[in-house]
Amino acid sequence: MVKYLTHGRYSDEIDTIEIEKESKHCIWTKNPNYTNLRRENKITSYWIYHDTWELARMYLLINAESSLKSAITQVSHTRRHLKKIQKLKRKG
Repeated sequence: MVKYLTHGRYSDEIDTIEIEKESKHCIWTKNPNYTNLRRENKITSYWIYHDTWELARMYLLINAESSLKSAITQVSHTRRHLKKIQKLKRKG
């Protein structure tokens, strides 16, 4: 069985991961150093395992678009702040 792994908010890579089994919240992969399986959560603050490559790609696109929108908003606020400072006049 295959899952598609995305790393972090600013990642631009999708890894294909062979899994042995899964539950609602976890997946198990072969652990190369041991005979037992390694359990990982499907969703953490750093990675997400997706069912399809398309879902993984969509996740990355949505995050990138959100980051861009946030940056544009921040630039707009900073420009307004700069204009206010440039208009400052010395009092007295």
